[in-house]
Amino acid sequence: MGERELGVVMLPSKFLKKEIEEYIEYVASLGFKHIHTSLGFAAIAGMLGYLHPKLKSISNSIYPIVKEDSIEGLIQMNKIAEKNGMMVNLDTSPLIFEALGASPENLKPFADMGFYSIRLDWGFSIEDTVKMTKNEYGLKIMVNASDFFPEDVRNLVDSGAEVENLIAGHNLYPRPETGLTLDFLISRSKPFKEYGIKVAAYVASTNSVTPFQAMGMPTLEKHRFMEPGRAAEELFATKVIDIVVMGDVFAGKEELKSMSEVAKRDYVKVRVKALRNLLKEEEEIAFNKLHVNRRDAPPGRFIRSNAGR
Repeated sequence: MGERELGVVMLPSKFLKKEIEEYIEYVASLGFKHIHTSLGFAAIAGMLGYLHPKLKSISNSIYPIVKEDSIEGLIQMNKIAEKNGMMVNLDTSPLIFEALGASPENLKPFADMGFYSIRLDWGFSIEDTVKMTKNEYGLKIMVNASDFFPEDVRNLVDSGAEVENLIAGHNLYPRPETGLTLDFLISRSKPFKEYGIKVAAYVASTNSVTPFQAMGMPTLEKHRFMEPGRAAEELFATKVIDIVVMGDVFAGKEELKSMSEVAKRDYVKVRVKALRNLLKEEEEIAFNKLHVNRRDAPPGRFIRSNAGR
């Protein structure tokens, strides 16, 4: 079993430096390695003008203000992350590239700001992606695992992409009923795993302090209101997910701790409900022993321990 890695989502703001620093220090102490971020409200404000011409004037008036706050906040957050041994991934688009003066041939602005990787959300071709994997700064390039068909993955690799600089990351889905199914996630992740490319997915908080995330920010719909430790357990158990990221900002400490406990295990913890009162010997066997599923156990029907009767 490969190393299980954890991450959190954090939106930058120079006005929340103290809260962000305390949160990063806490998750780092639990073994979290990754921070996924974006230009936050600056990205939303800038997008308004792209969505509809009538929104262009609104976009032009508020974008410079929130852009300045977000960029200053990102620089502060990257310094805090580096101090705590964490790696920061920036969600990007052509709009973000334009705002920071970057291009597929020039990723220096991202390197100068201290990012470990950038995620290509939309608007980039396979050719653009291949160029970026060959950047001189060692930046990792994350592609959208939810949107890539198996043939897209093969095309990317066959076109000369530097596989060691590639990561795949699924989407998170804030709107109910839009999340992926488990089967879909596995089918879209397997092609990346065939090339040894790490894959990331998101789980949701059940008590995030941010009200606009009340419906959770998971990758799988079934995980929307599930305790994040249990959700992380299922994602890791698929063997196609290497990195599990808390999708909600400022998740509860106990939730983060439960994820940390899952990541430190090299086995799957199965929750059991006894249908009758058990003898002490039976309780010991059922709840305190490590069990290995028999190789001939019918998949999907039940788990059959190979321990002797």
